[in-house]
Amino acid sequence: MSKILFIAATAAFAVVVKGQSAPNWQYIPSACADTCSKTVESAYLCETTYTSNTDVYGCFCNNYPTDASDCATCLTSNDAAALASLLTSTQTACPTAISQCSFECAFDTCDSSDISCQCGADYLENIYNCASCNTANGNTAATQISDFNSLQESCSNQNYTDADGTFTTKALPTINT
Repeated sequence: MSKILFIAATAAFAVVVKGQSAPNWQYIPSACADTCSKTVESAYLCETTYTSNTDVYGCFCNNYPTDASDCATCLTSNDAAALASLLTSTQTACPTAISQCSFECAFDTCDSSDISCQCGADYLENIYNCASCNTANGNTAATQISDFNSLQESCSNQNYTDADGTFTTKALPTINT
């Protein structure tokens, strides 16, 4: 049952993350260059550092620009209302995505009958990372460390050697600004 809940929760988080994005720095009007300098820097560095949309957006949220509100105002005043709307939406969407572990839990899940996949090192690491985040953030309706421990024990009992590994959490994508 917990696997079904996990898959449903992961799918929901992936939709949230895939429905959002960092603003495209190339479309910021030159009139807003100074006002939006931190937004441009963060969006540009995240886009050029990471390749997946999830990592780019996670990077942008994790390195949220301090000028976002002023930048959105400038964008609205300079015929870039759609971009301003996107930037404004990230002001609440980013903290929500981070606290709901959307980035940590945005990975492809294994088929429920594919035990070999579920017991592979990469999948176990993804589950551990997701479960650690959910447990730390009190997301009780999502995959918890206890779920990971059960999966790891089950894999180990079935002689999947990857289950004997040590897993550590991965930080959100970051950049140096």
